[in-house]
Amino acid sequence: MIHSGYSSCKEKIPLQRPKLLKDAIPSIFPGCPLSYSSWVSYQINEMKILAQMEMSSHLEPRSVVVKEVRVMKNYNEISQFILGKPFETSQKVTSSFQLKTIVYSLHSLAICRGVSPEISYYAVHIMKKGYINILNCWQSVECKFQIEEPNKSICSKCILLSRVLASKVSRLSKDKGKNKSLSTLLSCGKRKKVIRTRQAIRKSRIRLLHKNNQLEEMVKSYKHKIDSISEETIQRHIKRLNLNSAQGMVINECLRIGKFNSKTSRRYSNDWLLTCLLMQIRSPAMYKFMLKNEILPLPCVQTIKRHLSLVKLDFGFDPAFFEMFKKKINLKTEQQKYGVLIVDEMSVRKSLKTDPKTLRYQGVVDFGNDDIGSTKNEALADHALVFGFSSLCENYFQPIGCFAAKGATNGVTLAKLIVQAILLLEHAGAKVTGIICDGAKPNRRMWKEFGITGELGAVKHFFYNPHDESRKIFVLSDTPHLFKCIRNRLLAKELMTSFGLVRWRHYQILYNEEKNLPGNTRVCPKLTESHVNPCSFSKMRVSFMTVYVGLNMYRERLTEELEDSEPTAKFSLFLNNLFDCLNRRYPGEGIKPDSPDINTIKDGIAWLNCWESEVSNKIVSPEQFLTKETAEGLRVTLHSTVDLIEYLHSVGFDYVLTSKANQDKIEQFFGTIRQAGCQNDHPAMPTFQQLYRLISTYKLLKPPKFGNCSVNNDEILEGTEEGTINFDDYKSIFGGDTGSTALQKLKNRLDLIVEYDDWEREDLIANNYKSPELVEIVIYYASGYLCRRLLKTTKCETCLSSLLTNLDTSNLAVAELVSMKTKGFLLNCNLYLNDIFLNAEKFFVKNVIYSDCYEKTLTDIIINVNLKFPCNDHKSSVIASSLHYYICMRMRQYEREQNRSCKKKESKLLCYVF
Repeated sequence: MIHSGYSSCKEKIPLQRPKLLKDAIPSIFPGCPLSYSSWVSYQINEMKILAQMEMSSHLEPRSVVVKEVRVMKNYNEISQFILGKPFETSQKVTSSFQLKTIVYSLHSLAICRGVSPEISYYAVHIMKKGYINILNCWQSVECKFQIEEPNKSICSKCILLSRVLASKVSRLSKDKGKNKSLSTLLSCGKRKKVIRTRQAIRKSRIRLLHKNNQLEEMVKSYKHKIDSISEETIQRHIKRLNLNSAQGMVINECLRIGKFNSKTSRRYSNDWLLTCLLMQIRSPAMYKFMLKNEILPLPCVQTIKRHLSLVKLDFGFDPAFFEMFKKKINLKTEQQKYGVLIVDEMSVRKSLKTDPKTLRYQGVVDFGNDDIGSTKNEALADHALVFGFSSLCENYFQPIGCFAAKGATNGVTLAKLIVQAILLLEHAGAKVTGIICDGAKPNRRMWKEFGITGELGAVKHFFYNPHDESRKIFVLSDTPHLFKCIRNRLLAKELMTSFGLVRWRHYQILYNEEKNLPGNTRVCPKLTESHVNPCSFSKMRVSFMTVYVGLNMYRERLTEELEDSEPTAKFSLFLNNLFDCLNRRYPGEGIKPDSPDINTIKDGIAWLNCWESEVSNKIVSPEQFLTKETAEGLRVTLHSTVDLIEYLHSVGFDYVLTSKANQDKIEQFFGTIRQAGCQNDHPAMPTFQQLYRLISTYKLLKPPKFGNCSVNNDEILEGTEEGTINFDDYKSIFGGDTGSTALQKLKNRLDLIVEYDDWEREDLIANNYKSPELVEIVIYYASGYLCRRLLKTTKCETCLSSLLTNLDTSNLAVAELVSMKTKGFLLNCNLYLNDIFLNAEKFFVKNVIYSDCYEKTLTDIIINVNLKFPCNDHKSSVIASSLHYYICMRMRQYEREQNRSCKKKESKLLCYVF
């Protein structure tokens, strides 16, 4: 052992094994350097080298031995290697010249280095005919490392390998992500079957692609035909197919929309928009279904709602509505213009809501623009008063006005509204021939205002039309209500009539006898428990004729309890005939000039007068007679019906359907609102107002599908082209006021009112808040919320710095609540702006009980408060936004508290009842 040359030690240690002297072993290469004469024996692990090359392929290139000549130590043999593989067989070397010749020939040899390296080839891991050499390139196992042709870079075997690699890489890129291990699990037969299936699928795919291309070409050709087709051609085909106007309109819209590729570039005709508006009102769910599935070319729901919002939600008689109604009336014949005015009320739930467009309270007592009723919110409305016009010639009913009232509307107010409604209808072209209402006490008070009375010997059943005194307006009470009152009277008392003593217990006995029959075989199958023992709100749905037949049959079969039922049976038959005369529904049973129904109604008048005369002569007790209201209402109705029939015959009616002279239409209207409101029998007042707008608009735009009197269609269309209702009329009438919002109107209003002033001396008014009240502290806390909203509406540096305070709020008493609740994110309002909010609160509390609280509060602020702001460019905009946001916030808070208190009262009332 010897030390390294770097060691400073000079001591020598004798070696255990003797060291040979120089040239002790003969060499075939004398004179070579000493380092070349040191033979080292080692083994080359080829796979280890390849693995190292693969692992380090991403590193920088390093030196690789491409050609190598090895001289064996013991046998004096030479071996040649190319890329680590033996090139030729070993041979013995006898001289240095021979060695030199071998080295030079190997050096000048053009060798094949393998397939050129490409990144995509690395995706291939296993190849039977190739391997990765030390140059990190794929090389064929059959490669001889020698290029046969001088112009080639690789041998022929590696060229074939490169083609195989390219195809395999292509397959791997197409089948990336797919599981390719299935083929290795299948047998040879199943593998062939899978291959055949794949080939069949590939061919089927090619056929389908070809068919798809054909269909696309066909669609393009059809689109070209649609684009080139003219309107005249479409109309000619529609006329040839004998399609009606509605079907032709749908075809026209489909062809028109087919010319546009984008859904946003569609343009619809006015008639189609009007039809879509009616469909959306009729069934929103069905409209969305057809829109989603593209069954018809429908505009989006937002477009329909935007057009529908043109109709105002105000209570009262809308002038724009009557202008539209006038166009509809002009479409009708003279007979179709005759109709009756129907008045009725519906109970609703108390509720308060702020209208976002008008900024007025909805749900309060409101009789429109006329100063007829109270407008204070302390009187929340619980009744909806509706006026409607019902045609006497066709199946058409149109609501014309709606009012919000607390309790039943008094008779005087009702009379004023009726006169106003008659004048508006007459001005629109309708001809009012009657007024129909129920038997409520306010309606009887309204009769008195018009001089209507049903007293015996002093009957007055009409008054003259205020628009045309040559025509009369007949007053009628609703026939079903009158007969219901007769039923209720008979249920409570026994009636002594000209037929004899009428008892309700006869009906009960009849029902009990029927109920005991085996097999449910009955003479009166529709008679139920609710008919013989009715509640206060049950309806009469069983014909009196059925009861008359049943009583006669059981009396003739000697039923002891029905021996005295003959007067009851005759009374039932008489009322049945009278009710049928007052409720004719079908043209086949219409009342003509020579109809016996007129005599039946006159007989009813004589029978009622005779019966009441017996009461006046004390032959019959008053308790055995009808109530005064029922008797007078029935007498007025019978007289008005006879005169109305004669008047309609005189103006050209072939027959009269008396069922149109009752309240069935308005009751159906209320039923639709109850069903649509999903609130049982009492929808909230704001909900009722929304539904009223929808249904009244629908009835105004929808044409009647059929009528009860024959009408000549040519007569309707003749000369009425200018009055035809279309979408242009709808937009021009209802869309007249599509102007500014409430905020924009307020900004315009404050342009010349708000003054410029500097707010930097904020500390001067801080002394006013040394001992603030609790209300001032709460308002300052809410002012921070409003400031955060105002900061988002402006980018002006002056405005931004003026909204928030510059003072130290730690000692500011008015900011106590903000300091207690803040976690670092609450804002402190400028004290000047807070003064404006305090004044707004003062006037809001003053006017909160009025429905137009927003307008009244702003008016008081403008008159009594000196409004200033430090930014001269945006002073009116910032102050208007501040006042608008504050008043709207307080109105919604008040609305929420009022609704909460109403719900508490209702819940307490229900607990008390149950």
